[in-house]
Amino acid sequence: MIAKRYDDELMYSVQRCEGDNKYKYCTKDGKLAFKKPDKDFLGAKKENIMNLYVIEGSLYIGEYIDK
Repeated sequence: MIAKRYDDELMYSVQRCEGDNKYKYCTKDGKLAFKKPDKDFLGAKKENIMNLYVIEGSLYIGEYIDK
């Protein structure tokens, strides 16, 4: 599955997270997980604007997680 960032960077190793309610998609290496943005301005801030991705037509925010 492909995640596409607003500046056209592609991430190919995205898969659905198993049994996780907070995150819907994860990278296969487990370093980045994607969740739906909050209602407040989509949850986008200066700090995470580079982590906004479109996955299957919906906007997600990628967060770095330790696994």
